[in-house]
Amino acid sequence: MGTETIYTKIPMTNKNFLARLKMLAACSDAVKWVEFRDLKQVWAECERIDWLLWLAGRSNIDSKLLVQVAVECAELSLPNYEKQYPNDNRIRDCINTVKRWIKGEASLKDVSTAWSAAEIAARSAESAAESAAESAARSAAWSAESAARSAAWSAESAAWSAAWSAAWSAESAAWSAAESAAEKKNLEIIRRIVTYEIIEKALLEQ
Repeated sequence: MGTETIYTKIPMTNKNFLARLKMLAACSDAVKWVEFRDLKQVWAECERIDWLLWLAGRSNIDSKLLVQVAVECAELSLPNYEKQYPNDNRIRDCINTVKRWIKGEASLKDVSTAWSAAEIAARSAESAAESAAESAARSAAWSAESAARSAAWSAESAAWSAAWSAAWSAESAAWSAAESAAEKKNLEIIRRIVTYEIIEKALLEQ
């Protein structure tokens, strides 16, 4: 009851949002960018997925939502890996294992096994990366590895750890594809999964 009262009576205006950012120790660049914006405007206009994931990770949000963001970002770049390594299923298997874990159909042990396999694949792709296509494949592999790491960490530590890994997953996916287009898709993913209503409620319930 008390939480509902707080939620309905304290809107996340610009003043309240800036106060919350200060409490959460947000970086000065982010605070400066916010300027006059309230939370709703920030969530709709910010083009830095790492900032959005940081904010989500510092709130009381369900960490599985952050893992969902990570795995969907990783999935975007999967074709780049499979184009370069068509007979290697480790990255696809990693992504699918994380997706099954989100649904409760796989264990953390399954995730850990897939994570290890994806890390080996990523390191192998990294050592072989010379051409642009090979570099894209490498980044795709690291994106999937980060998605698995976000799942493992979300179960054992704070949501911000999952958010950190999700940010790496999104960034690697962007490197793997045409960067500007991938970044736009990544932003669409986080705003679809972590809606403004979800982030507002999570921040107000802290």
